[in-house]
Amino acid sequence: MPASARQMCRIEPGQPVLLAAIVAHDLLVVHPVSTVVRLLADLHTHLAGVGNDR
Repeated sequence: MPASARQMCRIEPGQPVLLAAIVAHDLLVVHPVSTVVRLLADLHTHLAGVGNDR
């Protein structure tokens, strides 16, 4: 990934990323793995709390 694109997205050299292709739009999305981990943790926390309003 070009340095300018990494800097714009705040991705450090060597930092793991997740690539997601949206083929219908000819688009490639790059997500830092740390962001994916945070989003999944937030989702799991939310799901664990759903329905616990007894």
